[in-house]
Amino acid sequence: MNAGRGALPNRIPGDGEGMVGKVILIGGSLGAMPPLRMLVAALPSSLAAPIVIVRHIGAHRSALPEILESLGPLPAKHAEDGEKLVAGTIYVAPSDRHLLVTPAAKLQLTHGPKENFARPAIDPLFRSAALALGPAAIGVLLSGRFDDGVAGLQAVKAAGGTVVVQDPATAEEPDMPQSALRHVAVDHIAAPDGLAGILVSLLERALGPRRPAPPDACMEHEASNGGPGSIERLESIGRLSPFTCPDCGGSLWRISGAEPARYRCHTGHAYSSMVLENGQRESFEHALRSAMRALQQRERLLLERASDSPRGGVLVEAAARCASLAEKLRIVAEERL
Repeated sequence: MNAGRGALPNRIPGDGEGMVGKVILIGGSLGAMPPLRMLVAALPSSLAAPIVIVRHIGAHRSALPEILESLGPLPAKHAEDGEKLVAGTIYVAPSDRHLLVTPAAKLQLTHGPKENFARPAIDPLFRSAALALGPAAIGVLLSGRFDDGVAGLQAVKAAGGTVVVQDPATAEEPDMPQSALRHVAVDHIAAPDGLAGILVSLLERALGPRRPAPPDACMEHEASNGGPGSIERLESIGRLSPFTCPDCGGSLWRISGAEPARYRCHTGHAYSSMVLENGQRESFEHALRSAMRALQQRERLLLERASDSPRGGVLVEAAARCASLAEKLRIVAEERL
């Protein structure tokens, strides 16, 4: 997109220590390493923007900075709370921390509520950058299951930023790119070998106008920043749903107008409908298998009691009923309903 009338220069205010330019934000999950490797290897040493990366790693230690630094000319490191963004540096979210961008063009680490069962999650990064940077944010979504990052890309786009998505045909797990293409006005679709060229060209373009951020993005940013959303505030952006939070058991509010559907509880946990359904399915399967094991154990105990009890026949019949019900549960569990 070329700069038009009223376009801003390619700089945004920093925190009094000068100015910072555009910021590249990358989110990925399963299957994101191959495009990341290809991208970093192709970037120039003179890249005029910092790169901030969230990859789903949970609470596990990550060697991603060392890997990325070994592949190309740019230094890479785990992000530190409060550090200033510097062009030409790659910052990676550390384990079990959300990584956010502040209006002062600094990084912030939080232990806020998980989103889509993930911490670090992609949506908090994209959302914070949309609110902090507006048109200076460039959001890039890579391979991954389900649809974390899609709501964040919507915020980036709404605030005037630019959205780039990996071509789903090249993704090991195409869910996230496909969902982005369905629900976001994507600016560029790229194969891994074309990502670097697109990003470099985007850095050469002037900024467009800043647009007002959606109210729900502001509230959800505060929740992911460690501040729980009150019931009153949730009711202002959504409606109470019949579902409960898989993490804390609290009620879930469906965010009004969110597409795909998105849910959040008052303690801050958030889920897309796709992730919530998968979590419910896994809980259902776990409950089935737990019930099946309990029935099998009761069957064995009843048979042991029957062997030395005058009521043996009655106990054997009860054991048979347990075995029959356990078999039915086994069939249901294997069908993964």
